[in-house]
Amino acid sequence: MLKIFKFIVIIALATVLGLLVSKYDGYVMIVVAGKVIKLNLVFFSLSILVLIFLLFFAYRLVCVLVNIPIALGKWFLGLFSANKEQKFADIISGVSLGNKDKILNINLSKLKKTVPKDLQEYITFAKLKLIAEAEKAEDLEKEVVKLDPKSFIYRYFLIYTQALRHQYHEATLGINGLLLNEKRKEFKKEIVSLAVKIAIAKQDSEFAFKLLDRYSDIIQDEVRKDLAILTLTGATNLSDLKKTYNDFDQLSDDVEIAYASKLLKFDELKSAEKVLKKLIRSENVNPSALYIYVTAFSTNLSRVFSKVCNDENTNIDSMLVLLELAMIKSEKDIFKDTNEYIEKNFAEKMSVQQREKYNHILCKFFIKNGGASGIDLSVSKLVYSDQEEHDAN
Repeated sequence: MLKIFKFIVIIALATVLGLLVSKYDGYVMIVVAGKVIKLNLVFFSLSILVLIFLLFFAYRLVCVLVNIPIALGKWFLGLFSANKEQKFADIISGVSLGNKDKILNINLSKLKKTVPKDLQEYITFAKLKLIAEAEKAEDLEKEVVKLDPKSFIYRYFLIYTQALRHQYHEATLGINGLLLNEKRKEFKKEIVSLAVKIAIAKQDSEFAFKLLDRYSDIIQDEVRKDLAILTLTGATNLSDLKKTYNDFDQLSDDVEIAYASKLLKFDELKSAEKVLKKLIRSENVNPSALYIYVTAFSTNLSRVFSKVCNDENTNIDSMLVLLELAMIKSEKDIFKDTNEYIEKNFAEKMSVQQREKYNHILCKFFIKNGGASGIDLSVSKLVYSDQEEHDAN
């Protein structure tokens, strides 16, 4: 189509040129500075066309000359742009994959040049969090002072620094302020996590109770148990104690023991006994529950012997607790039976620490009772003799 249009234009120009030539007898008269110049019309027309072509060519040449430095500039800037994009990709991949080395190597002062504004806060948070979790208070403080004092990240990590420096009063006041800030919901989980760390480090049972009551669905499972134990042990009234226990959906032996111990302090003997019996009757007898149950209720050891020394229970620590209680109460028959059961079934299975505790109990029994029929106290006698020699020297 374009070729046809060009062809029509050429024919039209040729027709106009032919008409002019025929009208003016092939010549054109040009007056320049008062002089009349007679030119051949064909030559004149061709000269005009050549002039137009030269002007167009000159225009294109100027455009090319002007665009050369512009193109070079764009190419040069493109080198930096590619480098910038590569740095941005490295930062994002490091943060998203949790690569600690890459995150810690991020230069926060140059972050504005490589990362969009809406991502700068999250990347800064990721780096400072790694420093904080490493408990490097000085390094964290150096980074915090570079931040905008009005920013959320500054406030958050200032509180973290205070917690690392054991300034728990200031940290508690600050974290309470952040907990009330509904504008930063995207960081709510991190705020609650820091609050939990402060409560546990401070051993603040009241603060722990508040966190469990309001943010139980946010708190991570691995710290909920510690928070629950802190709340239970620090409960000042029975209603708070029972509320914490009933609301906690992941009961463990440690939580149960903390609950039972507090029930005893509130003179809730029946409830405490029920909880402790449940732990003793389980396949894996809890040694702490056994000790509390026997000492708190003056339980006859013969009643718990069958629950501890049987095929279902494989907890050696509970057997050592029973052996120790028999030694304390001077119940020689229970001591003998427990000792025989341990020697027969678990003598080779005890750890180094358990073996040391076992020998120590035998030694204390020998010191207290001097000996007992059917009990091999040779090891304890040797330990006792070595101790006497050491004291004499």
